[in-house]
Amino acid sequence: MKKVIVLFVCLIGCMALFAQNEQQEGDIMAAAGNYSGAEIMYRQCMEQNEQCLLKLFRLIHDEKIKPQSAAEFYQLIHPLAEKGNAEAQFYLGLMYFQGFGVAEDNSEGLKWMQKSVEQDYAEAQNELGRMYQLGLGVRQDFREAINWFEKSAEQGHIKAQNSLGDLYLNQSGLSKILKKKNNLREAFDWYQKSAEQGNAIGQYNLGVMCQLGKGVKRNVQDAVVWYQKSANQGHADAQYNLAEMYEKGQGVLKSRDKAVEWYQKAADQGNQKAVSKLKKLKK
Repeated sequence: MKKVIVLFVCLIGCMALFAQNEQQEGDIMAAAGNYSGAEIMYRQCMEQNEQCLLKLFRLIHDEKIKPQSAAEFYQLIHPLAEKGNAEAQFYLGLMYFQGFGVAEDNSEGLKWMQKSVEQDYAEAQNELGRMYQLGLGVRQDFREAINWFEKSAEQGHIKAQNSLGDLYLNQSGLSKILKKKNNLREAFDWYQKSAEQGNAIGQYNLGVMCQLGKGVKRNVQDAVVWYQKSANQGHADAQYNLAEMYEKGQGVLKSRDKAVEWYQKAADQGNQKAVSKLKKLKK
């Protein structure tokens, strides 16, 4: 009997070690951009290791891979959410809102999303903010949207920081809610937090504000710095704006060659303004 117990314990230990190794291999593949390979690794260990399951969901949520059996995911994620895992609760909420693997049910989706935000899960806070902002599955409420975006952004969530920047910058119809002394400065600060984390969208937005002098004293040199950082990551609008700076000699030495180089990069991504500029410069 003791031998059977020992063998059973060894078997469990080996399965756990095997799952851990597969998770590590999946992490390496995901970091290298091999998302299909990571999916295979995570699928092989998701029933023994909850982290594998959650990482697989992250790939789906970030649109790195396409989901296969939705019902299968629901059966795996629901018990994990019931156990109180905040990330699982977030994904389960999304599944109900989107009708993914389960009948669409906004009230049930909101219930699970709220369970997740009660544990200060930043991704769920951002998603709830987006839902209230756009009126997706809930009544549109900008005050609630800002509340949840701020909670998420204060934890360093990049999308929430950008969303707050957008709200404070545009302000349309929100004057009674946005009561900061300087909403443009507030927008600048949130974009800066995002930009300093390396986010291309935040860097681009910060560049625009520096160039136009919104929320901060106009500084075309700083604008070039942020456009460059964003353009290097492939942001087409940043590439276009950087090309314009080179074409006009704003914040940098005037350079037709550099302007053409960056207009071309933007045009290659379908930026039609860049296509028009190239035609004029190449005449």
